Amino acid sequence: MRIAIISEQVFGVPDEGMKNFALKLFEALEQQHDMTGIAVFNKSEVGESKKFICICSNRLFINRKLYTVLRQARPDLIIYSSASCGNFFALLRMKILKRYVPDAKIAVIVFQPARYNRFLKPFLPFLMPDFIFSQTPKSKDIFSFAKDKVFFLPSGVDTFKFVPVDLKTKEMLRIRYGFSKNDYIILHVGHVNGNRGVGMLAEISKTMDCKVLLVGSTSTLADENLVRELNEAGVQVINRYFHRIEEIYQMADLYIFPVQNEDASIGVPLSVLEAVACNIPVLSTPFGGLPVMFKEGNGFYFFKGEQELINKLNLLKRNVAACNNRQMVLPYDWKRIGEMILETTEQFRGGNATR
Repeated sequence: MRIAIISEQVFGVPDEGMKNFALKLFEALEQQHDMTGIAVFNKSEVGESKKFICICSNRLFINRKLYTVLRQARPDLIIYSSASCGNFFALLRMKILKRYVPDAKIAVIVFQPARYNRFLKPFLPFLMPDFIFSQTPKSKDIFSFAKDKVFFLPSGVDTFKFVPVDLKTKEMLRIRYGFSKNDYIILHVGHVNGNRGVGMLAEISKTMDCKVLLVGSTSTLADENLVRELNEAGVQVINRYFHRIEEIYQMADLYIFPVQNEDASIGVPLSVLEAVACNIPVLSTPFGGLPVMFKEGNGFYFFKGEQELINKLNLLKRNVAACNNRQMVLPYDWKRIGEMILETTEQFRGGNATR
């Protein structure tokens, strides 16, 4: 099949969810399909990518080069990995792409719940692409008039890179990164800003006998005041890119995902899947699509609010049991995510998607 993936989020180091999603999906599909990757950027950015054709375009994708590339590629399917998460302009872009390649099926990936004001909602039925792949169950309600076009799509994980390690390797990694082999290490990986709920890590660091490590993303600026507050509470904040980020997970005892704000992360956070793939216990808020994918148990637990987090954390720390949560993510390797998209689009090929 001829497939084009379009994204605004592929530049720089792959340390952010949307960026990783587009790149990993492209790599998974290119093994068996004729792929064209297109990275769209605006005049204020510098576009450079090894795999994607870089095109400087306006907000609506009205661009001669984009038109020419798509006409030459003749894709059967266009997948738009939308940085704007399916907002009004994202849907309008899909209509323009459909005019460029009328025979192609158009799919948009929505990472966070889209919002539309009452003036725009009447136009939405006329802007629907052929498929909406969403990471949040809320999209079914948002696009209630087009439920037959909306499908849940998890994130993927590299199950060959993110793997469990034995105790000897874990101790060696701790020494390498400046920890003691006897430390109880609690980890979070993600943007260092207040809307991600990482302030909870300060309370954990102050009240528990543990080492709390926060590895920040370099894609967004860290909130310096928050970094200062976390450091004062004893949280170690490292804001740099780790090429072997799997080692950070592998040396940890427990991973915490404290995000509650639905705009603060993609609907299925990659860091949670990566931690589970390394078979370390996870405590997470019931965020986005995670409750759709996972049930509690075997080293995976949900919490609501700081007090429940502290209670469950104390329980896990006192009663160290065998963790067997890696099996939960094995169905979600990147190759399988690509197959989910193709199975859905092929099923409804040649007509409107219906369920």
